[in-house]
Amino acid sequence: MGLRISGRHFEITDALKEHVRKRTDNFEKYLHKIIDVHAILSVEKYRKTAEISV
Repeated sequence: MGLRISGRHFEITDALKEHVRKRTDNFEKYLHKIIDVHAILSVEKYRKTAEISV
């Protein structure tokens, strides 16, 4: 499973990358044969969002 992490309007730290990696590892329990996971993290003023495509 390939994992790509992108950040919009801020720098992604190593701790944040590790947190996303731990959470996406659980996807394999429910979805078999995952090829690619792309996580886009963004910040706009006080709004923080995470968009994950599998």
